[in-house]
Amino acid sequence: SINNVLQMSSGVSFNEDYFDPFSDINMMGYTLAFCWTIDDFVMSLTNRENTPGTFNHYVSMDTQVIGMVLKRAVNTSLSEYMESKLWSRVGFANSATWVLDNEANSMELAFGILGVTTRDWAVLGWLYLNQGRSPSTGEAIVSEDWVKESLVADAAHLTPGPQNVMSDYPTFGYGYQWWLGSSDHDPSLPGSDFAAIGVYGQMVYVSLSLIHI
Repeated sequence: SINNVLQMSSGVSFNEDYFDPFSDINMMGYTLAFCWTIDDFVMSLTNRENTPGTFNHYVSMDTQVIGMVLKRAVNTSLSEYMESKLWSRVGFANSATWVLDNEANSMELAFGILGVTTRDWAVLGWLYLNQGRSPSTGEAIVSEDWVKESLVADAAHLTPGPQNVMSDYPTFGYGYQWWLGSSDHDPSLPGSDFAAIGVYGQMVYVSLSLIHI
């Protein structure tokens, strides 16, 4: 289901070890280097490692699937959709750059490779801190219900804490594409802080309790 993909729980078998030259994530890189399409690569991932919705296994291609679904649902490119629904309305200071798989297919790499200034990444965090309302105008950009739903660990395998053996990264919980921090009072429960974390240490960290980004 789309929920499982949003929660990195698709069950697909995928090796995201960047130091293994034969890992799936590096095979994806070779695919792009030879100008093949990201769509074909994603659709080649047919092996299942876990039952969907039972194990939190971080897979970049889960995010790519969301991009593929969204592109077909709105019948326009992700860049055009983001410009009209988000970038032109939130109050970002600069343009962004999104890498495509190749010129012919022109599919955005939804799982990453989005060039945004540090200040504008903070504005994105501010949008969520502001319950989906534009920091610059107060306009409702993202549904408040969606914001709340996306920050909930709604199954045992999505909760933080060492007791969770059904997650690759139990230090954090997981929502809809957000890492969820643990509670100060009980590390086995999600707290109010959440973050977007990149593979090279880049991070958007949002603290609802401290009202900090």
